[in-house]
Amino acid sequence: MTEHVPRKRRWRNALLWTALAMLVLVTIAHLLTRPPAMPDYETVRAGWKPSEAWLYDRDGRLLDSERVDFERRRTAWVPLAAINPALRDTVVAAEDKRFWSHGGVDWLAIASAARARWSGGRSRGASTLPMQLAAFLAPELAQPGQRGWRAKLRQMRAGQALASHWTREQMLEAYFNLVPLRGEVQGVGAGARSLFGKPPAQMTRTDAVLFAALLPNPAAEAG
Repeated sequence: MTEHVPRKRRWRNALLWTALAMLVLVTIAHLLTRPPAMPDYETVRAGWKPSEAWLYDRDGRLLDSERVDFERRRTAWVPLAAINPALRDTVVAAEDKRFWSHGGVDWLAIASAARARWSGGRSRGASTLPMQLAAFLAPELAQPGQRGWRAKLRQMRAGQALASHWTREQMLEAYFNLVPLRGEVQGVGAGARSLFGKPPAQMTRTDAVLFAALLPNPAAEAG
């Protein structure tokens, strides 16, 4: 009986130290993977500026336009309702098919990617639209060479933060406006004009497939 009590005490102490060590590790991991603060939708929308300024007369007729931003070519902000539904559906299907149901992170896609990696297969990737949008809003989340677990966890936490404060429609609208395309073109407005010669509302399903194929690869950008 005298030996039994110290043994139980040793087990209890070992469990306590193990729990404490795990708590410390979780706290450190939490601090190391803390993402930058995400702005709200209204702030992003209000801060958007097209690359050209337009001068209209009192009757609304365009008199002149001038390029004011030479880093990016982008139009005025395009509302989600002004983007052809075929284009919206095609991009969601290509980039994040469970976009409307997950909480910023697609755990099924992550599990599938992990299984493919362990089996030596080819992984499709698991970067969701909220995670990509977070990287557009905070470029430090997708710096070249950042493909480790810390960078990925920061993107995941940022995507979850967006999904918890923005509506799905706001995230999709912001993604379409902020996504970088080829060269200096940014956003669906400038992309539709420069690539297809039409506004986003008039893009066909074929245009949508081509547009989706031109979207940046999140894994390549982070690599």
